[in-house]
Amino acid sequence: MNINIEVVLNVNGINVLQKGTFPINNRRFKEDPDNEAAFIAQEWIKLLRKKSGYFYDSDIVRVKYNGENDITKLFVEG
Repeated sequence: MNINIEVVLNVNGINVLQKGTFPINNRRFKEDPDNEAAFIAQEWIKLLRKKSGYFYDSDIVRVKYNGENDITKLFVEG
């Protein structure tokens, strides 16, 4: 099974949208879909930051999966 992830990062005052489709662990997704999606999104964000120097100084604005499931709260430090 795959999920679609949308990440909005703020880079130097500009919001940048990144989208992708990723395979997931079906068992973990059925147990806790938000945490499994957040795990996949976090790994992708790390990869984006590693490959693109300007992403190192970015802030996470929004993270969604499958178009409607907002999991930003799992990334924002309080």
